[in-house]
Amino acid sequence: MTRTTTVTAWAPTDTEWAVTTRYIYDAFGVPEEPEKKELETKLRPADRRVAVADDEGIFGGCFAYDFRLSLPGGTACQVGGLAGVGISPVAQGRGGLRAMMHTHLQQSIDLGDTASVLMASESGIYQRYGYGVATEMVRWQLNTQLFALFESAPVSSEGKISLLHNRSEAIAVLAGIHTKYCENRAMEVVRDELWWRYMLEPADADWVAIGKNKFVAVHYNNEKVADGYALYSIGDNSDSGFTHGNANSTVVLTEICAHTIESEISLFSYLTTLPWCRQLVWELGPVDPPLRHYMTDPRQLWQQSRVDMLWLRPLDVKRLLTERSYGCDGRVVIDYNDAQFPQLSGRWLLTVESGKPRLQVSASEHYVALGPSDFATVYAGTTRVAELASVAKVTGDSESIATLDRMLLADRPPFNSTRF
Repeated sequence: MTRTTTVTAWAPTDTEWAVTTRYIYDAFGVPEEPEKKELETKLRPADRRVAVADDEGIFGGCFAYDFRLSLPGGTACQVGGLAGVGISPVAQGRGGLRAMMHTHLQQSIDLGDTASVLMASESGIYQRYGYGVATEMVRWQLNTQLFALFESAPVSSEGKISLLHNRSEAIAVLAGIHTKYCENRAMEVVRDELWWRYMLEPADADWVAIGKNKFVAVHYNNEKVADGYALYSIGDNSDSGFTHGNANSTVVLTEICAHTIESEISLFSYLTTLPWCRQLVWELGPVDPPLRHYMTDPRQLWQQSRVDMLWLRPLDVKRLLTERSYGCDGRVVIDYNDAQFPQLSGRWLLTVESGKPRLQVSASEHYVALGPSDFATVYAGTTRVAELASVAKVTGDSESIATLDRMLLADRPPFNSTRF
């Protein structure tokens, strides 16, 4: 006989949340809950928590962060950063994930989020809920002994690199660099002071915190202004890192952020000359590091892997379309169909004149038809509209498709370097 239960999802009380977190950790294979951090509690608002239960009680949940996300053109919008999505392994298949996701998205809508974003532990889960890949990441590897630049490479001879050992002092410096950097890189989470504390203050490294073993290197330009940084560690830098007297340690680069190509190349050059190191592994890099254009042998910077990074679920398409910049002027009708939240659907004429977008309701029969996940994928340039149209993921008349494809072209692919 099949057992039927009623599954519900809601924003839990503090007491209910204490039970919920136990099941979230079960889902992620953590048998003993780690000690709760004060910063985590501050960063995870109670009105963004979700618990899911059936007739037998709570068996999973999730939470979300308050984020600002950079858009093409340097603006930013409010989004919910979904994380900790977990169902107890003994309660799989009861419909808990569906109820949980719907509740989270409704919370985000009620809170005025332009979108929900997440990093997927498994990539096959979230497209059914309207999420699409908004950024990708690459794990790069470099033999530092074979790294060389053309003489024309833009390296500032008057710049300076300093190591900052006081984490509290480093927060203000890194935050200033990263905030300005976000103005020229779409789909970056704009980190506030609390998030930087979450990254830099804990002694032990985890998914977000870099830990005490990371170095903080900051580049200062010839005007003594901090315009770039690198977060890195030295892997296997001990006696075991030497083979018959030959050093073979590895530089593990967690993050590099720079305002100019000069500061980025200067930081990278510094990392390739660290004592006893022969390899560099860039854990989470963009798909388009400009450095490779100035390497005499760019093949030495090779991809170990390339996977999805940030997933985006549109919740206010009108704001997403009107608060960004475009690759060119144009007029195109977008028919957006959101089956999960029909009230978010609409058909609008997008007009961009002299770089300024305008949106109005349209009844035109000539349009590009998009659902939430496909809209998310093409929005900032991760995938071209023309590519999705070629495999019938995007439909519409050929002129409209070509127009939207041109309008959404970006100078650089979107990228997000923030783990959450």
